[in-house]
Amino acid sequence: MKQPLKEMLKKIGGGHLLNENKDDYVDFEQYAEEDLGYYIKGLRPSVKALGATWKFDIDRQTGGWYWTSPKYEPDIYATYGWNGKQQVNWEIDGEKVGKVDKYKAKYDLKQDSKWYIDNAKKAISKMKKEVLEY
Repeated sequence: MKQPLKEMLKKIGGGHLLNENKDDYVDFEQYAEEDLGYYIKGLRPSVKALGATWKFDIDRQTGGWYWTSPKYEPDIYATYGWNGKQQVNWEIDGEKVGKVDKYKAKYDLKQDSKWYIDNAKKAISKMKKEVLEY
């Protein structure tokens, strides 16, 4: 990046954008809840599990991430980084289901989103009993 551009960014309050070290990217909660979540939403992912197609979305009011399918009533909430923890808690109607999936963020949107989407397919496939109860 050219020096005048760096100076201008600092002058207008955008100095944090110059940080190129992944470890210092931003705090974890901002990365997980904002950057990664909206990156995944932009990919418009869907996974096939339990004989249905599940689509990813973000709850506008809570910021929670969820998977929804027209074939099944409940949405499955699975927000990575909720409460600042590097893990995914799976929930249906506020009740925990499945196991907690822990993952240390690499601060690489492609790599972290791939893990999340691949993990969602595996996890949702194992929730037949919980999904059918609703």
